[in-house]
Amino acid sequence: DANNNVDFVVDDDLSNYDNSTSGFLTSNDFSYNFGYIIGINPLTSAIEASNTGNNRGTGAVDLQMDKSIATDVASGTYSVLCGGSSNEASGIFSTVLGGALNSATADYAAAFGRDSDATANFAVAGGRFSKANHQGSFAFSDSQNANNSTTQTDEMRLRFQNGVYVNGSEVLTEDTGLPARANVT
Repeated sequence: DANNNVDFVVDDDLSNYDNSTSGFLTSNDFSYNFGYIIGINPLTSAIEASNTGNNRGTGAVDLQMDKSIATDVASGTYSVLCGGSSNEASGIFSTVLGGALNSATADYAAAFGRDSDATANFAVAGGRFSKANHQGSFAFSDSQNANNSTTQTDEMRLRFQNGVYVNGSEVLTEDTGLPARANVT
């Protein structure tokens, strides 16, 4: 249309690229009908929805439009930031699925939800205020406004106010009689 907004167009003519700034596309070669520009950084092969913030990692995908600080980007090599607001994916192969204020700052880490952080290799944090701070740990939380943090490597930390159901009928709570080693909290 007159505003150069189209469903999706790819132009492989490299003369449209402006390498004088971040190497981000300055033409409307990549756009969709909301009018946002999606570009491929020819220096790093990163896919970017916005060229603000710090540099993206080699091969990274950063589809987040809203950033609070410069580090709210997919800066890790082959990291993925699927969207949301004020998220950071800085580890190698790290992923933030969206949401807000999440970070995956270690290698092969993943985070989603709100205020969730995966800060150790192979860690996963999801929900609200989940903190997977140890290698191989998982932290999952409900909507409560309180941190749920791992305390050791290879641990799964669950915090759900109304319990955890297994096989649809049994609920795990502190008073289920599970052995002390189960560490249900």
